[in-house]
Amino acid sequence: MSSGQDVPFVLGTGSVENEDAYAVLDAYFAAGGRYLDTARVYGRAEAVVGSWLADRGVRGDVVLLVKGGHPDSRWRPRLSRAAVFDDARASLDDLGVDSVDSYLLHRDDPGQPVDAIAAVLTELVESGIARAVGVSNWSSERVELLLDALARNGGPPVSWVSNYFGLATVAAPSPYPGVRSAVPSLVDLARRSGFPVLAWSGLSSGYFDGRRAAIFESAANAARRDVLRSVAERHGASPTAVLARWMSTRPAIVAVFGSADADHVVELISAARDPRLDDPVADLVSTLGEAMDDIGDFPPGA
Repeated sequence: MSSGQDVPFVLGTGSVENEDAYAVLDAYFAAGGRYLDTARVYGRAEAVVGSWLADRGVRGDVVLLVKGGHPDSRWRPRLSRAAVFDDARASLDDLGVDSVDSYLLHRDDPGQPVDAIAAVLTELVESGIARAVGVSNWSSERVELLLDALARNGGPPVSWVSNYFGLATVAAPSPYPGVRSAVPSLVDLARRSGFPVLAWSGLSSGYFDGRRAAIFESAANAARRDVLRSVAERHGASPTAVLARWMSTRPAIVAVFGSADADHVVELISAARDPRLDDPVADLVSTLGEAMDDIGDFPPGA
């Protein structure tokens, strides 16, 4: 990341839906955070972010990563040119901007040829709606095909691929169809091709803080949680701090952390920056050993 970013993660705005969220955005920005992740389906998030940008006068300092083209309420794909451009223009209106820094397609439609999708992404850049483009919840195989299609047709590069990645392995089919994780083949492709993996739900929906998250309930994840807590205790740190530092230092991974609490955001920033947490992170990785191999994977049929 660049553009003056001094926080090693992107702030997710899925919990930013009212004016009280200004405190969260202010805390992130004051600490040097400049990258905001938002989406057309995040309720009022885009409108709140847009109001905050205008009130604070900081549009030129903030990098907007915006997702659109989400399936409809019956989970039917919406990646036609018309649907994507309708979403993109609505996002510009709510955000109060003329263009966004990167526009990501929120889901794939495996039944649609990648050349058609590449054409839509190219037009988003050529029209001035987005300076860069990316995709979210795509398999590594489809991303590789998209990279090839964009290169063949003189399109823009893929700047981001946003998939799930976290310490917890998904243990049950997601209630949200079409989600994908950053499996090793995608991370390898990211390293070779030069795009970062934007890891949504970097804190695994709060599972390691004790929240119930049905898709993460498994004996394997419970064991990882116990190891994380034990390692944190040995080093006099909090489990969340160790987890935040681990996520923020993974090769080719850029974590997305979100919170509705400004103090929690400040704590995450402090932990993500703290090199003193590298020892407990190394201890965590060493202790888990081979149990780290399938981190982030979704089960068959998810």
